[in-house]
Amino acid sequence: MENTTQKAENSLPALIRKVLGSPHSEQGIKAQIIQLASQNLHVPEVLTALVEVLPLTKDKETKDRLVFFMSGLNTSRFTDLNALSDALLELFKTEKDRNIRTSLLTRLRDGLHQDQRLAAFFISLSADGSLSEQERIVVQDAISTLPAVSEEVALAALLKNVNSPAVLQLQAVELAEQCIVWTEKIVEGLKPYLDVKNDRGIRFRILSRLSEAKLLNIEYAPVLIGILRTDNDAYARDKALTALGKIKPWNADIITQLFWSAAQDGDEVVRQNALK
Repeated sequence: MENTTQKAENSLPALIRKVLGSPHSEQGIKAQIIQLASQNLHVPEVLTALVEVLPLTKDKETKDRLVFFMSGLNTSRFTDLNALSDALLELFKTEKDRNIRTSLLTRLRDGLHQDQRLAAFFISLSADGSLSEQERIVVQDAISTLPAVSEEVALAALLKNVNSPAVLQLQAVELAEQCIVWTEKIVEGLKPYLDVKNDRGIRFRILSRLSEAKLLNIEYAPVLIGILRTDNDAYARDKALTALGKIKPWNADIITQLFWSAAQDGDEVVRQNALK
């Protein structure tokens, strides 16, 4: 009896590949195979077989059932989910159904703690303007709950969202803030976010962090001078002025700008602060 059970278990992966991978199998049989697989995940190769047939599944009913099953799969006991992630990523690239796409994203989001490669995928997807509202919610939730943010991940987010809407730019900056130390590469990646066309709240957030960490150097002078010359917001100019004053040592451009702001800025507070 034990040998019979073992043989049945060993044949299950092959059965999954044969039935679910065939366009000619009946829906009822496919449903039974998925149910059988869900009860035998302890059997070697069962999960692998399901992953292999997922991209091959063409009929919507079976695909929905498979995606639903995998979306609720407790993968905490599996040490390596790379194959599953790869299959879901490939399926997502070609899938058009919004509900299935959202389910795939949810499954991938839940695997972030086991597959760090997925961080780059979600960051890249965050700038995709074609996402539905539900898809975007899952993507943003995934990024906001990243288990750890490396310099590489933060840089990827900053580079990807330079020209994105303010909400995505802010998300990229928040990721960078999770890095304990802002290295030269991070500081360089933040420079484009200080452009006057960007949201002032984001600019102030960056300037404050740079100032507190004493990371403002002479390379930031042109950016800050640009704000002082072109920004219509007096508060923004005052913030830029404070940051400019903390750059050491001053060069001729900084001194010239301080004199210009003291004499010609349209706001009295800015003029007074420039004199100080």
